[in-house]
Amino acid sequence: MSQTPANGTGAALEPQDDDFATDEAVESAALAGAAAVQRLVAERNNLRQRVIAQQHELGSMRAANDELRRRLFAIHQRYVEVAKGVVGQLEQFDGTIRNVLQERSNGAARPHGASAAQDAASSQRPASAEAATLAQRLAATAAPAVGLDDEDILEPEPES
Repeated sequence: MSQTPANGTGAALEPQDDDFATDEAVESAALAGAAAVQRLVAERNNLRQRVIAQQHELGSMRAANDELRRRLFAIHQRYVEVAKGVVGQLEQFDGTIRNVLQERSNGAARPHGASAAQDAASSQRPASAEAATLAQRLAATAAPAVGLDDEDILEPEPES
């Protein structure tokens, strides 16, 4: 007789001696054991395949992460270059405006003995010349900075 747990449910803890008395019973137990081993081997192989697939996925994610970091660094570098260019242009614009205002204030003080007609003629010519010079300076400084194109930074490279 087999022993059962105290609560009266569950499988027997010890098989009876006459369970394996016949060859058929031994063969049946061996086939069940072999099937269990085959299931374990199949499950192990399935788990190995899942691990390999996850390792490949992790590798591709790391490569994508590295590519995104590289692009972010390139965007950061480009941002710093553009910001430096803008600051330089603003400083040059400020200097030009100060020079124009300084020239006007120096030109406003009329030399002693100059006529009003001479002063009016000279004040109109420099103002238009100063405006043209200012426009030329601004056009020269408005040239785009040399460096990476936005397309180089934002477009993904073809995968091989």
